[in-house]
This record gives sequence, C-alpha cells and structure tokens, in this order.
Amino acid sequence: MKEPRTPAPGIDSAVATTADLQATGAKAFAVPFDAPAPLPAGDPAVIVELQDGTYAAFNALCTHAGCTVEWDEPDRVLVCPCHGAVFDPAKGGLALAGPTGQPLVPLPLVLDQATGRFLPRAG
Repeated sequence: MKEPRTPAPGIDSAVATTADLQATGAKAFAVPFDAPAPLPAGDPAVIVELQDGTYAAFNALCTHAGCTVEWDEPDRVLVCPCHGAVFDPAKGGLALAGPTGQPLVPLPLVLDQATGRFLPRAG
C-alpha cells in the first residue's frame, strides 16, 4: 500500500486502525466477507507498519503449506510457525528463509486519513 486513496463508495468494513498498530507494529485481521473481489474473503491477514511510516498488508497464509504467519516484532518479519518460513513485509512480503521461495500475497487497503481506519478495496 503506497498512497492513501479514497475508500470505494459503500465499503465500510474497517479491518484495523493506525492506533491498533502502535503497540506492536502489526495487527492480524480476517478479510471481511463483504470485501470487494478479488480480496480473499474470510482469509487471515496482517497489516504492518513499516519503519518508514508506511503500511503493508498481506494475506497471512504462508505460501508453503497455508499455515498462518505471525508477526515477530523484534525482527520486524512475518514468521510461519509450522515450517519456519520468514517473510519481509518491507520488501513486499519477500520470502527470506524456509521451504518457500514465494512471497506473501499483498492485499490492497485504503487508509482513511481522517479516521485512521484501514479499509479493503478492490485491486
């Protein structure tokens, strides 16, 4: 997610707020069932505040075996607890280690600057 955009009309399913990320730098959420296509409705997801102050969101299903990745705050990476894959959110979800070479799937979100809410949007 690079530039903030205006939310699509009728989409009001906030998945997180900037305040949610203040304590740990990340927030897990489920993609809302009413999210616009092609977002993966119901899938686990995660949004991360990057060190440069921008945000990145990803489908949290590991690209190796589908386990849900978790935020490792000290190392600022996403880690799969099943087989040890490590992903770098600052590099587009790039796989750094483990049994997969495939990056995490990015999710398009819109940051509403006025409210600090992250809303799903169509790709």
